[in-house]
Amino acid sequence: MWKFKRAIKGIWEYLIAIFSLPHFLTVLCLLISAVISLKISYHYRNEAAFLSSVFSNIFAGLITGIAVCLISGIKNITTYSLEGKIRWLNSVHSDYLKFNQHYREVLQKVGKNDISDEELYDEIYDVLCDGNNIAATIAQSQYDKKLAFNPYKYFLKKLKFDAVEQMKNNNETRDKVMNIDMRTLTHKQLREIFDDMEHSLFTLNAAILSKVKEFEIKQKISNKFIF
Repeated sequence: MWKFKRAIKGIWEYLIAIFSLPHFLTVLCLLISAVISLKISYHYRNEAAFLSSVFSNIFAGLITGIAVCLISGIKNITTYSLEGKIRWLNSVHSDYLKFNQHYREVLQKVGKNDISDEELYDEIYDVLCDGNNIAATIAQSQYDKKLAFNPYKYFLKKLKFDAVEQMKNNNETRDKVMNIDMRTLTHKQLREIFDDMEHSLFTLNAAILSKVKEFEIKQKISNKFIF
């Protein structure tokens, strides 16, 4: 019941947002004017053929204007949505690159004498935070009403990445990090600890790059469209 009420609330807020758009108000005014023109044209069809013809032409022009407004509005909404998704996907991609670079650097420091166990542990924990922040950011995005889409749902449905579930897995990785014995830590052990996180983020990043390429192609086609 709670999920149903939440869905209804979301739909209602979305409709209110659409109805408040200048494009919608313009289309509504044109539609009212078109209906009035049609009624006048029909009313004078026998008494004043010329006047009826004038209002008939006005009706046709208004219908054309409505069509242009709708096409333009749909294009603007699509463009806005695409830009929002591309921006979001690129942001997550950047966060992944940060995580991946830091992770590779830390792997190279395992077993080296030029870094203390305390310093290495702090860096390992920072890598954990870098990876978990990606899932946390996506999970929290579902509560941001300013966004043009729901990134959490989008990542779940389109990219097969459940940020909430991944955060649970990250907690298990965190427990492993907390129990690391820095005196006997090996390169292989550290890779095993981060295996799930690294694999899931690597897979997600590959899907992101594919989607960004797809959206950029759609964006180019849309920009070349006549309307």
